Amino acid sequence: MKLVLALIMCSAVNSTCLPPIDTKKEFDTWYDCSVAGYQESLDLLQESDSKKVNEYELYVKFFCYDKLTEEET
Repeated sequence: MKLVLALIMCSAVNSTCLPPIDTKKEFDTWYDCSVAGYQESLDLLQESDSKKVNEYELYVKFFCYDKLTEEET
């Protein structure tokens, strides 16, 4: 089983979120996927325009999900 990381950018001001961003990054363990989720979330915020982050109170959520392999389908 492989886990895939997905990120979601949200606005606290608008109470909305964009569709998930599938990173296409695969992990063997929940731990590795979770640690990468925090790092990727930080990277995404740091790459964003700080004025927009402050104006829209942007934040990032993430989740790890099972990738189905051909053997499992």
